[in-house]
Amino acid sequence: MRKPVAELGRKVAYVDKDDVNVKILKWIVDKKDGKLVIQALACTYLLERGSLTVLKDENRVSLDELILWFSKSDPFFISKYIVFKDLADKGYHITEPIDETDCGAPVLIVSEGVTKKEKYMIYVIEEGYSINVDKIYEFISRKIKEDELKEKLILAIVERRGGVTYYTAEIFLGAPI
Repeated sequence: MRKPVAELGRKVAYVDKDDVNVKILKWIVDKKDGKLVIQALACTYLLERGSLTVLKDENRVSLDELILWFSKSDPFFISKYIVFKDLADKGYHITEPIDETDCGAPVLIVSEGVTKKEKYMIYVIEEGYSINVDKIYEFISRKIKEDELKEKLILAIVERRGGVTYYTAEIFLGAPI
């Protein structure tokens, strides 16, 4: 059985609906012009696992080429991919939010499976990269006030050598918002 083939877009990849198998089905996030959409991180993961062939202008794309391609439009792509791969290997389902979060750090949405209701919002932070904690706090506070924050908050610190450490972020009840 041949591997599904994805056509590389600027920030996503497109797969023909007749070319989908069980391994890539859970990573489909949308449908556009009759093709199924796979986000950049999932596309990279599937290529690395050998579950997907990626083409650009009808030429096969290597893993290194794919990472470079997606890194052009996302300066945090490699750090996000390290976290994505770590969590996907542990069985979690990960997506990137469709709308921008404006919190000063890249964000991923994680659940324990495609159908699981409990979700986590993961802030990806590179070791040695300065972040504006006030922006993250303002984002969390705004979401709480708007009653939109349904996810648990996790900080994922990506170490220089590629390891990831996770911290739970909480706002204590009674703290000023």
